[in-house]
Amino acid sequence: MTYRLDAPELASTGLTRIVLEEIDAAAAECAESAIAASADPHLELRRLVHESRKRCKRVRGALRLYRDALPAYAAENARFRDAARKLGDLRDAQVAVETFQLLLGEPPAPEREGWRPFADALTERRDRAYAEQAGGRLFDFAGELAAARPGAAAWTLAPEVLDAVGGGFERGYRAARRAWRKVREDPTTERLHEWRKQVKYHWYHVQLLQGAWSGLVLREQRLDRLGTLLGA
Repeated sequence: MTYRLDAPELASTGLTRIVLEEIDAAAAECAESAIAASADPHLELRRLVHESRKRCKRVRGALRLYRDALPAYAAENARFRDAARKLGDLRDAQVAVETFQLLLGEPPAPEREGWRPFADALTERRDRAYAEQAGGRLFDFAGELAAARPGAAAWTLAPEVLDAVGGGFERGYRAARRAWRKVREDPTTERLHEWRKQVKYHWYHVQLLQGAWSGLVLREQRLDRLGTLLGA
């Protein structure tokens, strides 16, 4: 399975292949047997929530690249967005723990020892949420993706698909540039978050087109690094 389009795929089967592979991989990963076989089921649940959301983002990145050639774009984009949102609060609970631990330090500096009870409280909240909700949420998530599969397999692209791909790539790059300019004007948390989102979408587009456009390797590496920095 490769999140990359070859040149012959751009105008025909590429989008469907990419999306179906992401759906099938997510369904396989969410299988209960994989969780039960893990040495640390709680850690595996956290990984699965994170990976499941990433797969939806990758699908939406592909959809954005083809949006002008895909009549069903709005409905399909909303479908995968809403599926990922059902796992959003679980992922947020994990990110809160990771972020606080990063700020606290390991081991914590002496002047930060008083903050440890807050870290413990965040960890307890996360563990409780995953123990009570993660298994059922992942099961429902896999069901939603399974329901989306037949429609994705039957997508029809407009004849001007190559022009649409070029337009989708340019639109994504322009969106990332606009978000960057807004951050330069006023680097609020919301604007930084929006910039990171747009950088990620442009990064997905670069990943998808590397097989058809050899000059994108260095760009992909730089965008990956930028997305990581913005996430931090």
